[in-house]
Amino acid sequence: MWWRISDRNELASLLGTDACFALGYGGQVLAVVPPRDLIIVQLVDAAAKPGGIRPADTRVLFQKIVAAAPPAAR
Repeated sequence: MWWRISDRNELASLLGTDACFALGYGGQVLAVVPPRDLIIVQLVDAAAKPGGIRPADTRVLFQKIVAAAPPAAR
């Protein structure tokens, strides 16, 4: 299922309201971030991490990736 980020979502300030993402089993995520020309994929090895990835850890990872990516040239 795909999700759009509303301006009330805490991820809006990080990814922008044009971003959307899909959530999968165990914390797998696919995020499309147009303001940064980014597609972020997080895969999770369920055998190595049976409890999955915590959402807070995913948020920290996304913060680091977005901070390292310059804004998209328009």
